[in-house]
Amino acid sequence: MDHPGQLIVICGLGGLGQACLRTLRQFDVPVRYLDLSPPMGIDGIGQARAVLLLSSYSGVNLEAALQVRLLNPLARGGGAAKLWRF
Repeated sequence: MDHPGQLIVICGLGGLGQACLRTLRQFDVPVRYLDLSPPMGIDGIGQARAVLLLSSYSGVNLEAALQVRLLNPLARGGGAAKLWRF
């Protein structure tokens, strides 16, 4: 990974997730993304600086947040409305 500690993971590639992906790529931010998969399947969760939980299903976002918390207690998490500290 070129930028250790700078990775951002996007969970959910609907309209908002795709917009975030495009924007982050414009700023040359290292990004990994997934859609309809548990975050445990993504390499880098343990090193991610932030995880954006953008699924349209709140239950999926909650389960993903709990998994991210287990894998990386220092990651920041964000939803469509805000960014919070786990």
